[in-house]
Amino acid sequence: MSGKPDFVIRFVLSANNRKDQMQNAVKGVQAAKVPTEKVKEEAILEMTMTDNNLYVCDHLRVRRLTICSNLDAELDISLPRLSHPVHNLTLFGAVITCSSIVKQRRELIHRKVQWMGGTVSKDLTECITHLIAGEVGSKKYHVAADLKKPILLPDWVDACWDEGQTKYYKGTDSEVISLYKCPIFKGCNVCLTGFQMDEKKRIEEAITEHGGIYSRELKFQESTHLIVRSAKGPKYEHAKKWKIHCVSLQWLSDGVEKGYSCDEALYPPDCSETECHTSTPVKEKRMSEFKGADVSTISNISSFSNVDETAMTTFNLTEIKDKVLTDVSVTLESGLRSLEELKLDKSHENPFLDGCKIYVSDFTAELVEKVRRVINAVVAHD
Repeated sequence: MSGKPDFVIRFVLSANNRKDQMQNAVKGVQAAKVPTEKVKEEAILEMTMTDNNLYVCDHLRVRRLTICSNLDAELDISLPRLSHPVHNLTLFGAVITCSSIVKQRRELIHRKVQWMGGTVSKDLTECITHLIAGEVGSKKYHVAADLKKPILLPDWVDACWDEGQTKYYKGTDSEVISLYKCPIFKGCNVCLTGFQMDEKKRIEEAITEHGGIYSRELKFQESTHLIVRSAKGPKYEHAKKWKIHCVSLQWLSDGVEKGYSCDEALYPPDCSETECHTSTPVKEKRMSEFKGADVSTISNISSFSNVDETAMTTFNLTEIKDKVLTDVSVTLESGLRSLEELKLDKSHENPFLDGCKIYVSDFTAELVEKVRRVINAVVAHD
């Protein structure tokens, strides 16, 4: 027998080493009476087989080692036996999985977690200690929330990596976890229908305070949720068609109370109300009341990929055209002349269409322009 120990901690000599830290590591290991050796980086790079020894270096360029480590020798922690390099033990004991993160970013997170002594799993099991989520709402997210697992932003891994470069940093401490919790409505673009203005303001504040985005308009391939007071109205119909989550207000309040976004399937809209309240101020005004407004501003008529319920009144587009003609009490030909002769300015005392967006269709180009001018006459101007 040669008497050579079965396990040796080998310190890799490199020009890039921080000598003070390397010397401290050597002293700590020798004080524990563990066999040590020094080896040049060039010799490590020429290795063709792995062994059972622990290699300590000051960087991660050497990748053929059983373990490449920049560990604090004073820590009373059993080093893990792994088949990949370990830079520090910042996430030692953590078992993470990812959700809603693009592939390239996810792969980098996996590598960093492993370099910090953590373990990565593609699946969410009971062994998982942390979920890293780019946004809320996935199946993994809801399961992790039910299991009371910490749900964190990818920034958590980046912060742990940065902090662990020169000192021991325990990234799983509760104080650290609290800084990187995934906001309740992260990735949610929320629209409302059927609520009064004072209600909408409070709901908007709750959404934005907890990481979501509030939008007045329901937008195709952009809106993710529609909070519905009652299951009716144009926004609701478009949301169903566009496969946007339609939920009751309880979804929002329960999420805020529980601290995570709840499963939308548990919060269907209320279909019991017989009347759907919209935020559109509906008032009847005769055309003769529109006196002297500035018509230099043209209304923004959007495509049907956006649905703003404030633009919808209780009558359809054909009725709008009929109303214009009826209110001026003339035929179509004389009605056009009347619209041309209207003198409009900014001084209308009751801008009852302020904030509305009107969709105009089934008119001639000339009549569309006239209707735009009339609409702009009854909105507020700064």
